[in-house]
Amino acid sequence: MIASGWHTCCLAMRLVCDNVLAGSESFGSPGLTNLNWSNPVRPGDQLHLRIEVIDVRRARSRPTLGIVRWTWRMRNQRDADVLSLEATSLFELSD
Repeated sequence: MIASGWHTCCLAMRLVCDNVLAGSESFGSPGLTNLNWSNPVRPGDQLHLRIEVIDVRRARSRPTLGIVRWTWRMRNQRDADVLSLEATSLFELSD
């Protein structure tokens, strides 16, 4: 038995919401790219998520909007990749 890839994405999103986005002014995402499920997630696996910011910029059309491109990489206890993706997120900027 293995977890579905979308279940694995949900676990990653939960970690991001609880540990990165909580308290932020995040209000959405236009999408993600390069979604890859390299290895199955099995019952009892211990997962950890590493995030790397690729790019941060202000939106040209709306200067109070910040755009972050970042990669998420989830690995199991054997250090094998189980999920990787590149996401773009939108944040309201404060003065």
